[in-house]
Amino acid sequence: MSGSAAGRIVVVGAGLAGIRAVQALRSQGFTGLIVVFEAASELPCDRPPLSKQILSGEWHASEAPGLLSPVELEDLDLDLRLGRAVRSVDLEAGMVTDDRGERTSYGGLLIATGAHANVMSVFDRAGTYPIRDLGDSIRLRSALGRASRVAIIGAGVLGVEVASAARDLDLAVTLIDVSPAPMASSLGLEMGRRIADLVESNGVSLICGSSVERVELAEREAGASLWLSSGQSLQADVIVSAAGASAATGWLDGSGFEVADGVVCDAYSKAAKGVYACGDVARWMHPEFGSMRAQHWSNAAEQGIAAATNLYLELQGLEHERRPYEPVPYFWSDHFGCRLQAVGHPQVADETVAVKEDENGTLLLVYLLEGRPVAAAGYRCARAIARCKALIPRASNLRALLEGLDMDLPSSAGLSHRQHACRKHEATFGFVDRCAAKLLEREQREIRTRISECGDSLRLDRLQIAALRAEQWKGINRDWSPTRLAPTITHPSAMDDHS
Repeated sequence: MSGSAAGRIVVVGAGLAGIRAVQALRSQGFTGLIVVFEAASELPCDRPPLSKQILSGEWHASEAPGLLSPVELEDLDLDLRLGRAVRSVDLEAGMVTDDRGERTSYGGLLIATGAHANVMSVFDRAGTYPIRDLGDSIRLRSALGRASRVAIIGAGVLGVEVASAARDLDLAVTLIDVSPAPMASSLGLEMGRRIADLVESNGVSLICGSSVERVELAEREAGASLWLSSGQSLQADVIVSAAGASAATGWLDGSGFEVADGVVCDAYSKAAKGVYACGDVARWMHPEFGSMRAQHWSNAAEQGIAAATNLYLELQGLEHERRPYEPVPYFWSDHFGCRLQAVGHPQVADETVAVKEDENGTLLLVYLLEGRPVAAAGYRCARAIARCKALIPRASNLRALLEGLDMDLPSSAGLSHRQHACRKHEATFGFVDRCAAKLLEREQREIRTRISECGDSLRLDRLQIAALRAEQWKGINRDWSPTRLAPTITHPSAMDDHS
């Protein structure tokens, strides 16, 4: 092996994206030195079981699957530096500096540092439990074993899975989210309402459209009191922080990278000359849907491979052979005895159609953008979801997708373009009504006034609707106007979430 910088690739982060990247480099034929920095003292495990089998107690912690077997790790022939975090990058010199002050040169650099759990400022971190690694899951499992009341902040994929595990332990569970329904920010209100029904039918107290304003920890016993923006208050023995995750980019401050909720990359996952990013930390330019950041297990794996392949081609002087990264993301979530699956980009859709739904719990929703399928999600329809992953990129309309699924076109799908526009217009008002249900009457009037400025012309395009939704979930933004468009799109997460 060559020890020179030209023959050395540095990978920062040994999670799923980083590991898939080094595997791709070797499979492409890279024989040079690969240095992998990982801040943790051990290789991370595969994360989906952390909020599922490990948390529920179905698996012992020792059963948490690793990302590599010992034989696979040896075959990769890595310079693996565990317990060492990279603190900075010198782009001009092609060097990284770790937390021991040691500098390592590189010919190519892959950034795969993932994300860290969001902890709201109203919480004392010691009084809340995030779930980002095996240690977090073990600590929460122990705490749940001593608790009777649990409050979960965040009703995304992670929050719903934790609620399911807690109910399996027969605990009283309250699930709190600022959105109008569970997973609404990632899968929309149509799916969110159905998830809400499932959550509540399993004994969970669901509070949506509300945020935590104040928390007081008990002085002489475990637990805390929470006060919500809705005026409600509750007590909990354990508070779980499941309010999403932020890209781990702090170590890049001052390094010259553009950072905006992730390392900003082009369509090839390239952040700078000889530098690529992948997984939860990357914000790349999707060729069709624009800037996005995805936090799904499948994206970490797929982008790790894509970014490493493109880096290898650049180092070989074959940049013209690189391919844009334009995935059809997939994620799943197991909760309350059901498996939810989704493919595609539901967050860009302007219409949702239920193409299959029955009393047995089978549900398949298709998400459309200007009439073209961009995503699908549902319960008890694994085969259809798998086929949608292949069909969505080439289906020009709903009819074409359903023909590929051997399904009939729903009666509601034959509307004219103007009828669709009217429905979207009405759905937007309905959305505002739901979001504003617990706000002051004056604030409701302000929202309606702002929407009416452009709503009457039926020209609320998908970006304007996305901008409105973002504003509503943050609360009232009094400077909003119909001319402000949402500049970027973010996939919220399953762990939140590598499910």
